[in-house]
Amino acid sequence: ENFHLVTPIYFLPHHDDQVHLTNIGYRWLGHYFGKVYKSIVLDSQPWSPLTPKQITYDGERVLVNFRVPSPPLVLDTELLPLTRDYGFALYQASNRLSISNIQVISNDTIAITPTSPLENTSSINLRYALDDIASGINIENGATGNLHDSAGDIYSWRHDGQSYTLHNWCVAFDLPLGFSAQSFSG
Repeated sequence: ENFHLVTPIYFLPHHDDQVHLTNIGYRWLGHYFGKVYKSIVLDSQPWSPLTPKQITYDGERVLVNFRVPSPPLVLDTELLPLTRDYGFALYQASNRLSISNIQVISNDTIAITPTSPLENTSSINLRYALDDIASGINIENGATGNLHDSAGDIYSWRHDGQSYTLHNWCVAFDLPLGFSAQSFSG
């Protein structure tokens, strides 16, 4: 493979033009590229970002099992302000369905409880980081989500004295209930 998805950028600081990253955002992104480059090229390890492996419905909840580089999953509203429903959205055709609860139920699984039981599940899609944007985030035509793993890698920039985490944030997706993949890699 000659292509690898490193990370989404919705969690990185964007410039006032709402398109480009700030200088800190680009530096932070560079550390992600370095982290993945080291994994693939120097350590000869496979790489895949935080992505869904399987989406099922148990009659009460939508269960999303993820490929998690560094478990456990985290719904984080400290590093990125809360996005509506943590960035998740259920759609039946073009109708958005109401969600009553979202929680991490294991190291690699999220449970999403719709307000009403789902019917005709073959026409329902789960979307992430495609519909809503957190308050105070300025990305033109962008969206955000609050899901990442617990990688915990940190780099410090001596010019601003701040430390920045290198968690693996979940990529945006739009997938049907019943989705299943052995591997979902770039």
